[in-house]
Amino acid sequence: MANSPKLPFKSYTVLPNSLILNGLLCTTDVYRVFVLSLTADKITGLTDTTIIQLANFVRESPFNYENKTSFTDKLRASNDVEIRTVPIAGTATTNPIKRNYYKFRLPIDPEPFRMIHREFYDVDVEHSIKGYLIRLFSVSHVNTMFCGYSQRQLAKLLHMSTTTMRKYNVILIEKGLIVELENGLLLTCPGFNPIIMKTPETKKTLSAYKDNLEVSISSYNQSATIALSIDNLKQSDIQNLKLDKSTSTFAHYFIDNFSKVKNLNSLAFYLSTGVSRKTQHKEAETISVIIMV
Repeated sequence: MANSPKLPFKSYTVLPNSLILNGLLCTTDVYRVFVLSLTADKITGLTDTTIIQLANFVRESPFNYENKTSFTDKLRASNDVEIRTVPIAGTATTNPIKRNYYKFRLPIDPEPFRMIHREFYDVDVEHSIKGYLIRLFSVSHVNTMFCGYSQRQLAKLLHMSTTTMRKYNVILIEKGLIVELENGLLLTCPGFNPIIMKTPETKKTLSAYKDNLEVSISSYNQSATIALSIDNLKQSDIQNLKLDKSTSTFAHYFIDNFSKVKNLNSLAFYLSTGVSRKTQHKEAETISVIIMV
């Protein structure tokens, strides 16, 4: 969809596997959750997107959200989305209304979660199949795009029938979004980003650079007209902080919550040594490029 509308979306979202695989949600609901989460604040996980707005983003009727068990009720029954209903007083020309605020539970390391980029929104398949793809991604093996399960195992994990899965697989294979291998399925769909778990050394390095960044911001604020905050830092602010090369590199990716980093362990190694692991070990084919382009 080259001409997709400009939407109030962040560039990526992070969803806990427990929400993706919630047995209360059908596959279409899973896709709706993905779209709703794209509108949530990346720091707080909060959004006040209405059902009418969400239906417009998903390109479907709002009536689809009010069946026997409504979409909001399903989310409320989960442990991953907190819903708060706030009454809003009417005016001389409007009636009082109630507004729902959805707060997504933010994943905590090392809890299983999945990062999905905005480009997945533009994948041209039905909503239910998109939800199926997200579910496949949620059960893919750690740090990979590979689902090495039998059809029966997948059906149990994804709360789906093997008949529906086979029908979806045929469509996805024809579109080049998955590859069927002898021992499982390989996802080739754009927008999915396997997250490699951080080593203790990586956590220590990233924490130290965050401390350095906070010190630099504090120092800058002592003489600045407009104070900066690490939680709302922008790319245009980095140059003003006059950081050293490594801290500047860290800040560049930290601002986007490392969404453009393919391997945090490699990034941390580069920050500490100035040498990428790929450069140091050119012969190792399993070493991946540090930065996603």
